[in-house]
Amino acid sequence: MLHNIKDQLDNPLILRIFALSVFNNSLELAEKEIAQYRSRHNLSLYGWIENEEIIGVCGFRVYHTDRLEILNIAVDKTARKRGVGSAIIAALQKEFLLPIKAETDDEAVDFYRKAGFETTELQKHGIRRWVCTLPVPIIPERMQCMDVSKVSISYMPKITEEQLWEFYVRNDICEAGYGRELAVKPLRYNPYIVAAFYEDRLVGIIRAMFDGLSADIREVGLELALQGDNLIYSNGSLIEKDTYGIFKKMGLLLQDELQRLGNTFMTYYVVQNLEEAAFQSIGMVHNTGHLAYCKDTRNYVQ
Repeated sequence: MLHNIKDQLDNPLILRIFALSVFNNSLELAEKEIAQYRSRHNLSLYGWIENEEIIGVCGFRVYHTDRLEILNIAVDKTARKRGVGSAIIAALQKEFLLPIKAETDDEAVDFYRKAGFETTELQKHGIRRWVCTLPVPIIPERMQCMDVSKVSISYMPKITEEQLWEFYVRNDICEAGYGRELAVKPLRYNPYIVAAFYEDRLVGIIRAMFDGLSADIREVGLELALQGDNLIYSNGSLIEKDTYGIFKKMGLLLQDELQRLGNTFMTYYVVQNLEEAAFQSIGMVHNTGHLAYCKDTRNYVQ
C-alpha cells in the first residue's frame, strides 16, 4: 500500500532506498535531496509498505490540478522484479487522478515504458534524456446540464468519500491537489455541512466550523453547471455566479441551522471582485478595517 511517509524522513531505511534513485546511489547526495523534501512543503514523499515494512519510495510534486511530476522513485533491491514500481505508479494515479510526468535517463526509461508512459527524447548538456508522460486516467465527466428542480439540499447529510472526491475532480477544485486520502479527510472531523445533490452526485457543499458562538465557513463549492456560462476560472470552489440560486439556498440553510445553535458571528474569505455577489445574497458583508492573515503550506501551492 502507498502511504505518505514525509513524517518519517529520519528513518535510515528510507534514506537507503531513496539513495537508489540518485546519481551513483550516493548517500551523501540522497541526504541533500531528502533535506529538500523536509524543508519544502510542495514536495511529497510516499512509501510502498508491505508487511509493515517500507520497500519502495516515490518523491513527487503536484502542480495544482494539472499534473504530478515524479522526482525520485526507487524500490529496495530485495523487492525488485515484483512489480512494486508499477504498483506505486498505479496507486499515485488512483490517488491523484492526474497526468504523471517524469524525466529519466537511458537506464530507467524502459521502466516507464513498461508502466505505460509515452517517452520523448531530448538533449540536456549533450546528454540524452527522456521525458515520460502517463496520460490522465478516466475521470468523472463534467455535468453539462441538469433539471435544477431535481437538486435537493440538506443539512448534515451523509456524504461518501467517493462523492466528495468525484465532485472535486469533476469541477477542477483545488482540494484535488492534496490527493484523495487527504482531500476527503474533513468529512471525518467537521460535522457542520450543508450539501446539494443531483440524483446520487454531490453538486454543492458548504462546510463550517462552529464553537457555540462564532462560525467560520471553511469550504464552499458549487457544480460548474449550476454556476452558469462564461466563467472566468471554471473552478468549482469559486462561486462566480449562482445562476439558479442553489448556493444562496445552501448558505441560508446553514445560517438558519447554526443560529438555532447559538451562532452570532460568521466569517469567510471572499475572493475580491469575484464572489462578493454570492455572499452578499446570504446577508454577509465586507468586514471593513480588517486584514486577513494566513500561512499557506498546501502541498500543491507553488
